Amino acid sequence: MNFLNPDYLWNLLWIIPAFVFFSAMAYRRRKRQLELILGTRGGNPEFSTLSPGKRMLRTILLGTSIVFLVLATARPCWGTKILPFSGKGRDLLVVLDVSKSMMSQDVQPSRLGHAKWFLRELIKECPGDRFGIVAFAGTAFLQCPMTADKTTLFQSIDEMTVDSIPLGGTNIQKAIETSLQAFKAAEGGHRAIILVTDGDEVQGSSSDALEDLKKMKIPMFVVGIGDPAQPGLIMLPDKNGKDPQFLRDDKGELVKSPLNETQLKNIAGETSGIYVRSTATSTGLAAIQKRVKALVPEKYDQGNQTRAIERFHIPLFATVLLLLSFFAVNERRKTPILILLLLSANLAVGDDDIAIPPDKNNPVNAKTIPLAMPDKNDGLNVNPEQPAKGSNYEIYNQALELQKVKKSEDATRLYETAIAKAGSDSELISKACQNLGVIKHEAARTLINSKPEDALKILDSAEDMYRESMRAVPRTKEVALNQQKLIQDRETAKKVLEQKKQMEQKKQEAQQKTKDAHDSQKDKNQESKSKQDQKQKNDQKKNDQQKQDGKGQKQDKNQEQQDSQKKDDAQKKTDEAKKAVEDYKKEAQKQESKESEQSASKAEKEIEKAKEEQKKGNGEKAEENLKNAMKELGESEKNDKNKGDEKKEQDKQKQDKGEKNPEKQNGKPQNAQPKDEKEIDPAQAESLLDLMADDEKKLRDEIKDYQRKDSNMRKVDKDY
Repeated sequence: MNFLNPDYLWNLLWIIPAFVFFSAMAYRRRKRQLELILGTRGGNPEFSTLSPGKRMLRTILLGTSIVFLVLATARPCWGTKILPFSGKGRDLLVVLDVSKSMMSQDVQPSRLGHAKWFLRELIKECPGDRFGIVAFAGTAFLQCPMTADKTTLFQSIDEMTVDSIPLGGTNIQKAIETSLQAFKAAEGGHRAIILVTDGDEVQGSSSDALEDLKKMKIPMFVVGIGDPAQPGLIMLPDKNGKDPQFLRDDKGELVKSPLNETQLKNIAGETSGIYVRSTATSTGLAAIQKRVKALVPEKYDQGNQTRAIERFHIPLFATVLLLLSFFAVNERRKTPILILLLLSANLAVGDDDIAIPPDKNNPVNAKTIPLAMPDKNDGLNVNPEQPAKGSNYEIYNQALELQKVKKSEDATRLYETAIAKAGSDSELISKACQNLGVIKHEAARTLINSKPEDALKILDSAEDMYRESMRAVPRTKEVALNQQKLIQDRETAKKVLEQKKQMEQKKQEAQQKTKDAHDSQKDKNQESKSKQDQKQKNDQKKNDQQKQDGKGQKQDKNQEQQDSQKKDDAQKKTDEAKKAVEDYKKEAQKQESKESEQSASKAEKEIEKAKEEQKKGNGEKAEENLKNAMKELGESEKNDKNKGDEKKEQDKQKQDKGEKNPEKQNGKPQNAQPKDEKEIDPAQAESLLDLMADDEKKLRDEIKDYQRKDSNMRKVDKDY
């Protein structure tokens, strides 16, 4: 077997390891996910529908299909077939100068090296044309006959060196004559000669051979290699092929080889050809190629050829077949249909069903939990109203019937009785524990939305019963399914609990913000009231102060600034309360709690009214609205309850300390406090302090006056 594109096979060196690596990563990830669901039972095949053999088969099918796909892209082939072949093109004979002057380095890497590159590019750009190669120096010979095989032509060009012709010199006449002989032996009518040389003719006369070219109407395309303005030095390697040295003549002088463009242009002009000078920057390849394309191609060969037969369709067909097999094979054991029926069916007992009533607020309740079926009925017609009598299985069947009619408490009692009498009957213990777990599981589901905390506790109890069932009989598949559903229900309960906590937090924040706004407004109202009460008393005093030093006017301005600041503070806290209530309302809408949403809406309206009253200056009405908002949020009831609890706690502490009959001192009880004692209003206290400051100032002024009157009295010397 051979491949037309064998390089594609190297891709297998990275594709196969990459496939193995990612397959192993996927296996580990699936294993971790299964362990998160089933815990230590994740590796037990009894608790999952996975078939490890089928999964391995699918992995092998996929990997093999990738390998066959790479083989198809490499284009495998074996065998050969004979096909008719006919060639159509032009006959082009390349005459290449291999004299020592072509070793000049005025064109890099050398004239000969550049000429070889030029010929390779020309052959690549002329597919279907036949080329022949004539090497010449002092004489000429046919290096490669006419052929369309590019491999042969390139090999002949690579083998040509200055040592290919033993006779030195440059004899263009001999090269043309050899070319004419090669054309006589070749078939075809449209021909041309491509001469590649530096034109440094030292032997023969090219003009003598041009007459024959004119008669045969063969054009000559001349390619000059070198620099006509600056003759190049010739550098030849020594006998060992190392340490190149410049060529010298018999007198020891350096030999210089110029490009003879005049002679080369005459040769091209006399044969109706073209001359181009090729350098590293201007190759002239396009001009020669254009003239070659102008020659009309003709048939030059006809016959049969052998060609390899491609078989890429075989691995490609195998790839498609393997991929179809990969998608057709599933990863489940032979029991997936039974398990799917258990998952989709209601709670089954014999031919009857026990279904959990659907709950719109709790979608998980629409699912059912498999019960354990009785293996022995002993032909009894069980009556749920009868007490627990008979054998263990009779009691078990009575409990099962009670569970069917939703009498969970009686069923639980009978299951526990059956377990107590079961002794070593592990099968009965397993089924009774399973059904007890189902009873608790169903009860927990009904509490998930209303009381998630209780639901979580009951789910833990149900899980314990499932575990006891598994300990008795480890191969109970129904218990495994129930445990998976229990895990889902637990996650749902945790989610509901977290949502309730979040909404409660929003509610408490709204209550606190509203209370702060109410307290701030209340303080402001009390200050305003106390100021009004004392305004009449202080008018006369303030007038006296204004007469003395204008201090009263300054105090009025300070008081106005304080009032404005407190007013802004009350409005700011009201805005904060409104924002907190809005957040609480959004959270209630998100959790679809209609009651909380209604209370938040009412509180929001009351706060809006309070803001309007604050703008109007009606502080008492704003305070009343904020109080109503607190009631809607449940804050007032909460405060009353907290105060009642604190009062009860204080009474209890007094009773413990024996403070029922406190002793009296000076006609008053010890530690007695006035009943109606109130805190001094801040504004009133500030006014009292101002009055005291005025009295102090008057007293200081009187002292100064007294001192001025007694200034003439002689001071008593101190006795040290």
